[in-house]
Amino acid sequence: MEIDYGVSGVLNYIQLEKFCKRFNLLPNQIKANFDGWRKLVLYTDKLIFLFPRDPRGIEWLEKEALAYEIMDISGNLPVPKLIERVSDKEISYYDFVVVTKIKGTAYARFEDEVDKQDVHRMLINLTQIIPLWHETVLEEDQIKILKVPSKKIEIISLGNWEQATLNPDQVENSLLYLQGVLEYWGNKFNFHSTDLLISKAIHLKWSNCLSEIASLKHVLIHGDIHEDQILLESKKSMTITGIIDWETVKFANPIWDFDFGEWGLKIWEWREFFSEFRREIWKIYSDKRKIDLKSFEGLDLFYSMRELLWVLKTPEKEYFPITGLDYEGSIQYYLEKLVNISEKI
Repeated sequence: MEIDYGVSGVLNYIQLEKFCKRFNLLPNQIKANFDGWRKLVLYTDKLIFLFPRDPRGIEWLEKEALAYEIMDISGNLPVPKLIERVSDKEISYYDFVVVTKIKGTAYARFEDEVDKQDVHRMLINLTQIIPLWHETVLEEDQIKILKVPSKKIEIISLGNWEQATLNPDQVENSLLYLQGVLEYWGNKFNFHSTDLLISKAIHLKWSNCLSEIASLKHVLIHGDIHEDQILLESKKSMTITGIIDWETVKFANPIWDFDFGEWGLKIWEWREFFSEFRREIWKIYSDKRKIDLKSFEGLDLFYSMRELLWVLKTPEKEYFPITGLDYEGSIQYYLEKLVNISEKI
């Protein structure tokens, strides 16, 4: 087995010698992965060693270790198991974390080969697993560490609309703001259903859907699920063997673990099926968690509104990967989509 010289980007030769001695390893058994934004990873066939990339990554890594510690209690979650937190200045200036390595291949490796049915099966399998960690019971001190601070948004804007909408006390105002945006662009394009999108009747329907979502009980969430974090047994089975990289763990609204906005561009090639996918996974999820929703369109409604606001925030882009259209075409795409969703509520 050849030596991976990328390991020297984490440990110098003296540190590596001590590292190998402590964990009973040979240098050629260790590989390096520098893909993470906040951490550097060394790994063997059985173990993963997580190091902060710089001081800013220390807090994130500690939260990730806490997540593994919390979920290990249930014993049935397909996530890495925490082996130990290591503080040894002779090996690393920063404390690091050791976890088990989960077998499987990242879904990202298959994205160039999948068809609609493959994507559908993967999302259904993922939705069967998400409730396992959403139903994890947290202690008060753990909630305090992982809870996302919330405050009332005084002035709702393109940049904070989603935070306002997920506050049950601000749903009405956030929708009034959105309807003002829709009125402007609908009139600009002489859109055929502008009056519908700004009507009191549609405001009431939207408010009922989004109020349900905003009022969902906060749970332990991954916060950054995407194609690189989902490990599969094979393309044929689409069976999920593990969910990794929990540095973005939070105690927050469960809706965030269904966010295609965290995914790369490939998932957006299936945008025409998003409404169908979201409707089905939201029904499966609510059934598994015994959540009584009046409409399964709420998930699609929230994210479609959010995606429209993404487009509006970036007028300088000539091409929008999330729609495959230009700026004005993308806006009209979402105006039409909001009409289609509203007809199903």
